[in-house]
Amino acid sequence: MKPQKKGLPKNRIVPERKVYFRPEVTHCPDCGTKLKRHHTASNKIVATLQGIVQVWNMAYH
Repeated sequence: MKPQKKGLPKNRIVPERKVYFRPEVTHCPDCGTKLKRHHTASNKIVATLQGIVQVWNMAYH
């Protein structure tokens, strides 16, 4: 494996802040047990007029 280079990422967009979106539903509607994090569902860098933001959320089961 090649060692990773330090510095700017490939797309040269560096986020100023990170935003994590939490699910609206925290418990299973059928059985009522608390949902557990499973994996990253979305991890995107978004360019807005207010700046660059990294937006991510987890998938729950």
